[in-house]
Amino acid sequence: MVNDPFKEPPQDVHSKATPEGVAAIGLVALILAAGFLAVAPYAAKPVPEGKAWFLAPVNWPALSLSAMAVTGLALAWPLLRGRMSWRAASGAFEGMLPALGYSLLFCGYLALLTQAGFAISSLIFGQLCLWASGLRSVKWSMWNVMFVVITVAVLRVGMGMYFPFAPLFKAMPPWLGNPLGSIL
Repeated sequence: MVNDPFKEPPQDVHSKATPEGVAAIGLVALILAAGFLAVAPYAAKPVPEGKAWFLAPVNWPALSLSAMAVTGLALAWPLLRGRMSWRAASGAFEGMLPALGYSLLFCGYLALLTQAGFAISSLIFGQLCLWASGLRSVKWSMWNVMFVVITVAVLRVGMGMYFPFAPLFKAMPPWLGNPLGSIL
């Protein structure tokens, strides 16, 4: 029998959103929006002098984050008022632990990128992702090294792109840090 691509697939029991799950996602959206709104004035430049208020770099993100906060509050309101079970709401995040782990790895990669440079950070990030996914053999480590070497070669030689000198190389003696910093 040929699968009909227009036929709706059978619904899994776990694929339907519950009201508690929607409220939990709304609560997360509310918390994220409130946090980003709190730091937005510090992350954006002030209004350019002599320009209209709506040209301030913080205004449009603040408007979008405010809409996100209001929507999150509306979705989370029954949960916050105690009309829903917190235990049932936490079920909205079932199975997300691996995705959150990889997200944290990526955030660590971005933080390390500014300190150790592109090549070293990419090598560490790639290896940690391989280990987290269960690929621990030497073969996969060599693929990771080859990928980073090829990427650096394409960016440096092929495209002529150079990244800023990383603080890690500035901390090394000049006879070691300067050659490594220019390559990595």
